[in-house]
Amino acid sequence: MTYQIDDQFFSDLYKDCYGTRPRGIVPTEEYIEYLRDYLERELKEERIRKDSEIKFYMNCGASDVDTAKRWIKQAYKRRITKW
Repeated sequence: MTYQIDDQFFSDLYKDCYGTRPRGIVPTEEYIEYLRDYLERELKEERIRKDSEIKFYMNCGASDVDTAKRWIKQAYKRRITKW
């Protein structure tokens, strides 16, 4: 796939993958393709983790997906406030 290399696009993509802006890295088409694939894999894995967590809470008694998401949010808040 051919990309029009845009420094802002590259910088945003890099930050989405690594959490910081790139310094001293030359954006090439191959590196952009690598970052795009990396980000797609990360997003897919995150979706799988979230779906798995929802299924866990559904098996624990949540009557629907919204209830499971609410329980997940409540559990997350408790973990943060305990520490």
